[in-house]
Amino acid sequence: MRTHAGRTLVAAHDGTAAALGVRRDMTLAEARALLAPEEPHVEPFRPERDLHALQALAVWALRFSPVVALDPPDGLLVDLEGLGRLAGGEQRLIGILADAVETLRIGVRAAAADSVGCAWAVARFGHAVRTQVPTGSERDALAPLPVQGLRLDPGLRDGLHELGVETIGQLLRLSHAELSARFGTALPLRINQALGRVIEPLVPIEWHNPPQLERSFDGPVRDLETIMLATRATLDELVAELVSRGRAAWELRTELISTDLPPTIITVVLSRPSHEAAHLWTLLRPRLECASLGFGIERIELTATRTAPARRDHQAFWLESGGARRQPELDEKLAELVDVLSSRLGARAILMPRSVASHVPEQAFPLQPFAGGVPPQPGAADVAARVERPSKLLAPPEALRITSHARALPDRFGWRRDDHHVLAWHGPERIAAPWWASAPRHGARVDPRETRDYFRVHTTTGRALWVFRELDSRRWFVHGEWI
Repeated sequence: MRTHAGRTLVAAHDGTAAALGVRRDMTLAEARALLAPEEPHVEPFRPERDLHALQALAVWALRFSPVVALDPPDGLLVDLEGLGRLAGGEQRLIGILADAVETLRIGVRAAAADSVGCAWAVARFGHAVRTQVPTGSERDALAPLPVQGLRLDPGLRDGLHELGVETIGQLLRLSHAELSARFGTALPLRINQALGRVIEPLVPIEWHNPPQLERSFDGPVRDLETIMLATRATLDELVAELVSRGRAAWELRTELISTDLPPTIITVVLSRPSHEAAHLWTLLRPRLECASLGFGIERIELTATRTAPARRDHQAFWLESGGARRQPELDEKLAELVDVLSSRLGARAILMPRSVASHVPEQAFPLQPFAGGVPPQPGAADVAARVERPSKLLAPPEALRITSHARALPDRFGWRRDDHHVLAWHGPERIAAPWWASAPRHGARVDPRETRDYFRVHTTTGRALWVFRELDSRRWFVHGEWI
């Protein structure tokens, strides 16, 4: 196999976290028991997000090898043929790659072998976290490993366990004819792949270099107008390149190479992808006018560091109440306005609520920067559309002073130095936070884990308030108002 696919490194995410002692297959109850009295941090499982992160890691790994393939859900396959001599040996190269991954705060197990199957098994089930399997030693490396290392289907693996076959070495002592007669062709194929008898080529990820153009001057240029004209011309060419690829820029990076100063880097992040040169220039020009030119600029480089398909539906960012989509023209104009304001005031100055699939008011609409924002979670708009919420939400909720309690519900209360007489109550709507919610921050006035009864209250002054009562503490708060 060395002549076809060469040496293969399998880098697999380490399923254990040394600091916490958490297994990949651990239940939440087990994690709570291990970490007590601390609370585990829980994130919803989103396979598409994990695959996207794995693809990003594969692109990052291209700095070590020109051939990197995905091994979902948690592995990479890297072709190391001929690269060991560049690092002083293959074992040293494995260490360099694994150390680099760990700097990203990702646990890793790595193994290199002449076959993908052998490297896969040793990386996941070998005793050492970094292993180099010498050529011709595949059988010895595989023998003590469990049969799971052969990448078998669960049904076939369970069948072997029922027969008392636990290790690959037990299978290697049987003939292929016996294995085929009992288990079909899948098991002998996996064994031959692991031993390097059957070629298993890698399918490398597709990677396209980000669109980049540069313009060099004959000598240092200090005239700002000349630099502006050259940058605009280069930007027009870059946009034409994006259009030819069917892409749109989401982040634009401009680098001014000076004769006496470090490179000046100007980064423009957009709220939605765009391939309009005029809009990109509107964002870039003010930043360019403030750049330090030193003794002169020798070269200008423009790179679309983040792109997206030009025909992609970006309107998921802009949802009206009930999940209805706005007109595309309105979306485009709003996005351009947000980009201009973010460029002048800063990304953190222009925020938007992000819909989260939660009934808890504090968690349903967190704020995030408009520029470079992420789409709402699937189903988040549906949750918001099914319930009635006030147009103004108070953060944090403000305490009430009950001044009259003649009925089951208060008929008069004090809030913000004023007394309010209740005209009508509507409710209750009971809202309880998920049982795995984190503990409140130190000094919080309201426990987000507290079960609450919400009411819509109309006062004699015409105000419509959204108030709640904590079931355990019996305290009352105003959380919002319809205005």
